[in-house]
Amino acid sequence: MIESIQDLQEININDYAVDEICLFNNEKSISEKRQKNIVVHKFGGSSLATSERLHAVADTLVRQKETSSIVVVSAPGDVTDFLLELIDSVNDPIIFERNLRELSWNLSSLVNQTLQPASAEKLTNKLNLWMSEVPFKIKAQMSNEVLAIGELLSCHLLANLLHDRGFKSKAIDARDFLYLNVQVGQDAQVNWRRSEELLKPLISNGFQIITGFIARDQFGNSINLGRNGSDFSATIVGRLLNASIVQIWTDVEAIFSADPRKVPSARAYRQVPWELAVRLAELGNPVLHPKTFIPLQGRSVELVVRSSFEPEKTGSSICRQYSPEVQFVTDLDEAKLVTVLPGNRIRAEQVASALQFIVYAVPGTNGEQWIVSEKNLGALLHFLNSQNVSSTVASEQFYSVAWVKPVIGHYRDLSQQVRDWLNCLRPLYSFNDDNISLWLFPSRLTTAELSGLHNRLLSRISESYVG
Repeated sequence: MIESIQDLQEININDYAVDEICLFNNEKSISEKRQKNIVVHKFGGSSLATSERLHAVADTLVRQKETSSIVVVSAPGDVTDFLLELIDSVNDPIIFERNLRELSWNLSSLVNQTLQPASAEKLTNKLNLWMSEVPFKIKAQMSNEVLAIGELLSCHLLANLLHDRGFKSKAIDARDFLYLNVQVGQDAQVNWRRSEELLKPLISNGFQIITGFIARDQFGNSINLGRNGSDFSATIVGRLLNASIVQIWTDVEAIFSADPRKVPSARAYRQVPWELAVRLAELGNPVLHPKTFIPLQGRSVELVVRSSFEPEKTGSSICRQYSPEVQFVTDLDEAKLVTVLPGNRIRAEQVASALQFIVYAVPGTNGEQWIVSEKNLGALLHFLNSQNVSSTVASEQFYSVAWVKPVIGHYRDLSQQVRDWLNCLRPLYSFNDDNISLWLFPSRLTTAELSGLHNRLLSRISESYVG
């Protein structure tokens, strides 16, 4: 459970291996067929940060084809970070009271700017109650109850906003149905049977607005699902309800072949193979988190990424079909190279899941060398020491560039054109396996250099697979 900014990492969800397409079972159960019209939408903090954005989300929802929708929401904007700062300031009464007052005022303003007066008054009364309980809950070491305020506010805001517009809507606290079994030293596991039995009676016609990020353990204590937990909540709900689609609404229009802010020629993919999307997430791509995929493994649920800022665009579908030429270039600045002793039983993916930041194994090193951002190096080394894992760290700081290779073998080899370009760029280290190539450079590549590498790697892509 998150109790400080440094401790946003408590729940460690079991890291399931990503299998091939054969894992997908085409035979749907009767219950799946009954639920095929259910769509789960998830909206993140940037989509809910202001009154204008909340109204835009409501506009998007009422335009959807389905007559009823399940909607999972994050906290508005940066509210979770503000709540963490509030918790951390509890030992300084002056700063704490100032932070509490400012946050209460900002949240009340958001309510009053968004809702009609009658609805705003009712929700403001709830909000005032939640905020009045904050000092007691922090002192009682119930920080997860405090962190839940952000998601609760988004949930009630959107439900009331839809109600003000004349649509049937219902606010649902995920802690009323979502239970995880948490054991010290073990991965937390969703209690699927209990959660399904509790959720289904809560669902009715209209819009069901559900809090992301928060849940309960087997003892009924509030817990959280860590960074990007609301995406994880959405796919959990999608599995519980046997939904046909889970749509992740974010601030980008699609999944691109590279970050379009760094590579202007990056291409938006309409379809992305499942295994490549998972691999890209493990390398730290901000669009999706690796644990988002876990509940949907082997399920006939379509996962779609769309922009809440450009809802008319179709976005990207993450599918179990092969899209032969799809590939990615992704980078990490201020990277450090960590070497762990051979034979250790801990994997980089497990560490990343536990610590909630990017840690990935260098290709071709049998999992013995890892990449991590320098700002997270101290936390990583502390964790490894606690697990009695010895390690060394290269003295240099690197700029890391990874190529996530396409699924078809003959596209995975470097062309002579790419080799010549790399000779000009002169990476300090090069690593390679069947799925990923990784280069470590002494300094950040310019836009022209990174774009040149990207364009040469993708030069064989057929336009029929991109938008």
